[in-house]
Amino acid sequence: MPLNHDTHRTLFISEENIKSEIDNNIDAKKVVASIATAQALYLQPLISTSLYEDLQTKISEDTLNEDEKLLLDVYIRPTLTWFTISELHLFNSFKLTNAGSGRQNPSDNTFQVAELQEIQYLSETSKKRAEQFGERLVKFLQSNKAKYPAYKDGCSGYEGADLPGADTAYQCPIFLG
Repeated sequence: MPLNHDTHRTLFISEENIKSEIDNNIDAKKVVASIATAQALYLQPLISTSLYEDLQTKISEDTLNEDEKLLLDVYIRPTLTWFTISELHLFNSFKLTNAGSGRQNPSDNTFQVAELQEIQYLSETSKKRAEQFGERLVKFLQSNKAKYPAYKDGCSGYEGADLPGADTAYQCPIFLG
C-alpha cells in the first residue's frame, strides 16, 4: 500500500529541532530535505509502514493521544534528529550547481568545509548515536504493542512497499545470513 498522499510530507520533527542540536545557521531547505530523507529511509523501517502512516495522519490532523505524544517526544524525535544530522554532514558540506558538485571557494572568504574523511567520521558518529536511540525506540515499541496497535513487527502479512517494524536499529554492512 502506498503512503498516504495527503500526509506523506508530514515531518515528525521540525527544522528548529535540528537547529537547536547543532547550529541555527543552516540552510532551511537542506534541513527539511534531510529530515524527510531520514524519516523515509531510517524511521519508517524501524516503526513499520502502518505506524508511520498512522502517526503522520495524526500529526497533520493534530489528533495524537498521550501515548503517541510520548512515543514522538521521547523515542522518535531523538532517533530522527540524529539520523537527520548524519545526513546533513555530507549534504551541508557540498554544493550542487549547474556546473556540478563542489565546495565553496575559501579564497573568497567563504566557509571552508572539513575534509571528506572528517565529514565521513562525523556522519558515522551521528549515525551510531541515531542507531542507539533507534534501538531504544524499537525495544519500546516491542514492549508496548498494545498501546500502538498500528505497529506491526515481523514479516507476516506484508506485501510490496509495506515495511514491518525492525528487530533492531543497528545496521550491519555485512550480511550475516
